[in-house]
Amino acid sequence: MRVLGLDVSSTTIGIAVLDVDPITKKVTLTHLDHFNPPKEGHILDRLSQTRAHLTQVFQTWQPSEIAIEDILLGAGKTTTIKTLSILSIFNRVIGLAALDHLKKVPHLFNVMKIRHGLKSCKELPKKEEIPELV
Repeated sequence: MRVLGLDVSSTTIGIAVLDVDPITKKVTLTHLDHFNPPKEGHILDRLSQTRAHLTQVFQTWQPSEIAIEDILLGAGKTTTIKTLSILSIFNRVIGLAALDHLKKVPHLFNVMKIRHGLKSCKELPKKEEIPELV
C-alpha cells in the first residue's frame, strides 16, 4: 500500500510518500518533498496552480490512500481570521484534488491526533519536534 501524506498551509505544503508492506506492515519513507504555493496573484490563480501541482504529485506517486492534516480549529490567540480562512481554503481545495484522484474521501487528521499517533513518545511532542520525530 502506498500512502501520500500532506501537511497543508498556504506557504508550504509538506509531501511524504510512505510504502507499507502488506505482510510485515513495515513502513518505508519513499519520498519526501515540499511545494511552495504562489504568494502573489489572485487567490483563485494560486489555488489552481497548487491543485495542478498536487494533481501531478498524485499521478506520479499513485497513492492508494492520501492523508491530510486537517484544518487547525484550535489555533492560538495570535492567529488571524484571514490566516485561518486562507488555510481552510487551501486545505479543502487539496482535499478535493485528492478526492478526484482517489475517487474516495482522503483521510483527514487533526494535529492532536497526529501528535498522539507518535507512539514512541512518552510525552506529547511540541509542534517544532514533529518533523524530526516523523
